[in-house]
Amino acid sequence: MKLPARFRFALALTAAALAGCAALDVYQTEPARSHRAQGLESPAGVCAALFEVIDRAVDGSEVRDALASRIAGFPYLRASRFLASFAGEPLSDAAFDAWVARLRRLDDEARSVELANLPRAAREALIDALPARFRAAPLEGTRECAKLLERSDLSGEAGRTRLRAAATVPPDYDEWKRAVGVYPLTRIPFAAGVRNYQARTREMFATEQPLAGRRVRYALQRTKAASAAEIAEILARGDPLGVAEPGEGKLESLFAAYAPEFEIDEADENDRLGALAYGKDGARGRAAPARHARRDAVRASVAAAYRGLGPHSVARRLAHPLLPAGPRQRARRRRAAPLLVRLRRFAALTPRRGRPP
Repeated sequence: MKLPARFRFALALTAAALAGCAALDVYQTEPARSHRAQGLESPAGVCAALFEVIDRAVDGSEVRDALASRIAGFPYLRASRFLASFAGEPLSDAAFDAWVARLRRLDDEARSVELANLPRAAREALIDALPARFRAAPLEGTRECAKLLERSDLSGEAGRTRLRAAATVPPDYDEWKRAVGVYPLTRIPFAAGVRNYQARTREMFATEQPLAGRRVRYALQRTKAASAAEIAEILARGDPLGVAEPGEGKLESLFAAYAPEFEIDEADENDRLGALAYGKDGARGRAAPARHARRDAVRASVAAAYRGLGPHSVARRLAHPLLPAGPRQRARRRRAAPLLVRLRRFAALTPRRGRPP
């Protein structure tokens, strides 16, 4: 006898909870824990259960998307290092809403990948366990639930403060393993090897190399590339967070402007770019090279660009009166003036040997 959908959903949720690790569980943290405690009698409880059953199926099949981190207590949001960098900053209401929208979009993108990567048997078991209204389109169900839970969780300042504290991305390195392992011993020869490789590469590009075949350049057509002025205009238009939001046409012009060019010495067809292909007659050849472009964002720290120097050292390098004062240096000082104010304020709050985070 087949159990009713409601009981199958509750059974799947119970099995998921028993299989989970409570210490690291997103659903053991507020506000998700309170929604979970409401059970299937409330819309918020149903939504929390929906996210949990899907996440358990994804984790059980080991297909979790690695590009974003789940946020404890907020299963409908995910964070990247870029978005997590806004958590500790003062944000207007509009900027906070834009930030949450990006966190939600990141979760939606990750879930679409995870659901698509579920093995067939796991996907069928998941669909069978879901309430009837979610079976046809589970992703649409998570979007509907995300809106419901967001309204419940983030309507007050307490919820917003909780989200700011939870929106973190764990480090990719285990520091204790690096400390007790061989990393301290290998870093010196490894760094020397990198420097030697960089020197050889610079030397190779600085001298004309003999050709083994023919030199072929692969590049995008530059007819649609944005000019420097157009690029500045595109990047100046952003959302309340200050993140540029170019439309599809503008994005294509940015891709064209920054696309790399590849110059390859083709000795034979094995050196050609493009996927291996076979013609109708069975002859082997190469397909036309495909272009892959991904849009992303980063927040650059000028201080970090100075190879880990503390703020005192950065300030000295940028504006020390004893440095040469040629035209370039004077222009650099003028551009750096607002940065120096921030750096000096930061330096006053840090130890003398401190480093910017």
